[in-house]
Amino acid sequence: MNVLVIPGYYSDGQDPTKGIFIREQIQACKDIHQIRVLFPQTFISGQEEFHFIKQNEDNVVTYRTYLKILGNPAKSNHYYTLNAVLSYELILKDGFKPHIIHAHLSYPSGIAAQILSRRFKIPYIITEHSRPGLIMRTPLRKALIPEAVKQASCVIAISNLLKEELVSANLAGNYKVLPNVVNHDVFYPGEKKVNYNNSINAVIVANMRTDHIKGLKYLFEALSLIKDKLNNFKLYIIGDGETKDYYAEMSKRLGVFGFCEFHGYKKKTEIADLMRESDFFIMSSDYETGGCVLLEAMACGLPVISTRVGYARDEVNEQLGIVVDPKDSGSLAQGILQMLTTFHLYNRDEIRKASEKYSYNAYCREMDKIYRQVVMERGTS
Repeated sequence: MNVLVIPGYYSDGQDPTKGIFIREQIQACKDIHQIRVLFPQTFISGQEEFHFIKQNEDNVVTYRTYLKILGNPAKSNHYYTLNAVLSYELILKDGFKPHIIHAHLSYPSGIAAQILSRRFKIPYIITEHSRPGLIMRTPLRKALIPEAVKQASCVIAISNLLKEELVSANLAGNYKVLPNVVNHDVFYPGEKKVNYNNSINAVIVANMRTDHIKGLKYLFEALSLIKDKLNNFKLYIIGDGETKDYYAEMSKRLGVFGFCEFHGYKKKTEIADLMRESDFFIMSSDYETGGCVLLEAMACGLPVISTRVGYARDEVNEQLGIVVDPKDSGSLAQGILQMLTTFHLYNRDEIRKASEKYSYNAYCREMDKIYRQVVMERGTS
């Protein structure tokens, strides 16, 4: 089946983590379906008004297209949609006729998919990754998104929590829940290397951006509450961003910097290596629609301590780890203390097995059912 994926955001060479979940979902299905990616973008400077670039990215044909905004930059959505239409016509001339359009994010890609569906008589589906408060934050979005969601043949929420929030925001649609994927060829259990210091190692993966959503403040406060009991404890902190120095200074101010190793940005393979060097995983986020890194830690067999957000809310039981309330340093501190004395009691093979429903194969099977059902019911001209 020919599938045209339109991501709302995608890696751009500057931020390798941007749209990584979308890219992984594409990788999961690319051997079963003929998938091509259209990533329309707008710009405000330069001589040429339209660029159409076709290239191979991770063995997937990808069209990166650029349309210059003439006039008011606030009308970028109109130009994004126009770019998508112009690009779609060129994709048809390139010999690729999609059976279905798969938009990731209802805005702006879902809006573009809706327009393309109407014009070219092709069904579309939307995978939503973001909570309503983000996607509906302007009057224009509030006017456009509900109809795009309603007209989609299927709207995939990446977690039960996100589906509940979308429905509560009066975004009516034909919803299904299909979580993000884990590459089990990268994330798998392994023996720790020789640990000469007999340290207990925990790991957290957190982008340090200005929204401060990963809860590092509460994690450092939790560590400061129990620092006298953290014998031979080491916390690997993976992630980068504008606030990395801010959090390093915070850890110093709270007297826990000595327990922390700030590793900055790491590739997925490097993250997996550090997970295999760890005894347990921590996710301290204030909010997550999903939290794929939690699933990756489980794939490595790690017991987890997580705030009650995203996948942790529904998936983490006493066989997998400990769940605490978000933004609660005291509860998080008690959870860490408990894990320090019990991490070795968890069955890592069972934790790994619990992650297998998030595998590439599991995701692809479910996605294949959705594609085929939509095309059978709606058809393409």
